[in-house]
Amino acid sequence: MLALAERKAIDEGLDWVFCDTNSLAIAKPDDMGEPSFAERVARVVDWFASLNPYAKPGSVLQIEDVNFDSKTGEPRPLYAFAISAKRYALFNLDDAKRPIIRKASAHGLGHLRAPYGLSDAPADIPQPVVPLAEIGVDRWQYDLWFKIIEAALSDTPHRVALDYHAALALPAVSRYGATSPRLLRWFRRFNQSRPYREQLKPFGFLLSLMGRKGLWARVRVEVLNAMPGRGRPKKSRPELKPVAPFETDHAKALEHAFDRDTGEPVLVADLMTYAEALASYHLSTENKFRNADAFDVGRTERRHVMATGVQLIGKESNRIDSEMPANVLGEDVVIFSAAPTYTDNAATSAPCRCGPQQSPPRFIVKRGGD
Repeated sequence: MLALAERKAIDEGLDWVFCDTNSLAIAKPDDMGEPSFAERVARVVDWFASLNPYAKPGSVLQIEDVNFDSKTGEPRPLYAFAISAKRYALFNLDDAKRPIIRKASAHGLGHLRAPYGLSDAPADIPQPVVPLAEIGVDRWQYDLWFKIIEAALSDTPHRVALDYHAALALPAVSRYGATSPRLLRWFRRFNQSRPYREQLKPFGFLLSLMGRKGLWARVRVEVLNAMPGRGRPKKSRPELKPVAPFETDHAKALEHAFDRDTGEPVLVADLMTYAEALASYHLSTENKFRNADAFDVGRTERRHVMATGVQLIGKESNRIDSEMPANVLGEDVVIFSAAPTYTDNAATSAPCRCGPQQSPPRFIVKRGGD
């Protein structure tokens, strides 16, 4: 059904910016007028009426409410900022050309606990015009998207300000739960040297933290080595795997942070902050398409994939431990195999990786009955 919708949109001379399981964001070409665009979108929607298997008549596609002004109900230009799979935001523009976010994705953000609460939101970011539940994100995620889009509309689209709230300078915190054998194996080394009463047990939970690595770790080491009395630089140490006892007050939890492999205390200065963890969120790559690397802007094109093997991964194997004998389990069950070979021939029409100068979508159509 999604392929049919894409095909019909292309046949009508339209484009699309992203698609989801049951929706397609149709984009207006730059040289097409508004009336013609609306008419062609209507033809795409109406074409699906003959495929309707339900008792209720009409098309199985519908134009979503996000295409209309939240107050007047009149059609209003809708723009999209698309980064990669499941990572996008839809917005209108106010009279001052600031974004009015209508829908956004929390993909890639849901693992993080909120750095601040709803009552502590930044005063310089406008309140949402529709409920956060309709947008699909929490307040702190809405604020991040506002800053990402604000940067995209400016002269520095790749430079997102992440100093708009003091909490973003604090260590990034996630919740960890030993809800499967694979997750419990995170603490295999920690548990080996401890009596049962001191071990992390199934369904126990903690706070998970991120140790500084890469650029952030190198900066930290360079600063420490430059301090008087440091002497000869130490050899690089193994990657930190920090966790902390669960506390609603993150500051208290961080006082007791430790490495889950060694059990050694972890310094707050060695933990990645929210700002560091989110610094490249808007630069996520999309390997299934050409022109979709971190700093690419503009139209993307599908890559053609040559499969070189088959292996259980992700959703196909997340319950394998409850469905197969224990002796076939192993860490390799959830490890991705070698990357597939990509060829760039015969590229077909594909989504647009939107920057501020790109054509926006104006209608989002969604399959009904779901």
